[in-house]
Amino acid sequence: MDLANILGMSWTALAMLLAAVAVLALLFHLYVASTLRNPMQKRVRHLVARREQLKAGIVATPTKRRAKLQQNNKNTDLVKTVLSSLSVLQDTQLKQAQLKLGQAGIRNKDAAVLVILGRLVLPSSYAWPWRIQGRWRRCTGNPQQNIGGQKIP
Repeated sequence: MDLANILGMSWTALAMLLAAVAVLALLFHLYVASTLRNPMQKRVRHLVARREQLKAGIVATPTKRRAKLQQNNKNTDLVKTVLSSLSVLQDTQLKQAQLKLGQAGIRNKDAAVLVILGRLVLPSSYAWPWRIQGRWRRCTGNPQQNIGGQKIP
């Protein structure tokens, strides 16, 4: 069995169908290329409007991105002050964390502070389910046995 018999058409009909698909694809690409807008037109219009605002002396409110950056800086400063008051934030640890984050491709200096915070918080957050349970059980499959090997009443 060949491909023409599977599709139920002769070879000439299959060739004409493929040629028609190619022509339609060509027409589609010509349409897209001819109606392409200038991507910089909107940017230039925005810059002209901003220039007029600056000439008029209108001070615009900071953009959302700038406001978000300022909020992130406030949060990071708060974390820095808390860690400094706890005497946890040390320059050597901070530089070491920045170096390792830089090697990982994270160039943000504030991320190192969050790594130090994670080192402080995460060990206790992993332990809380067992503390609530009241017993430190071994993962032996026997829930009636604790770490000392004694039976739990």
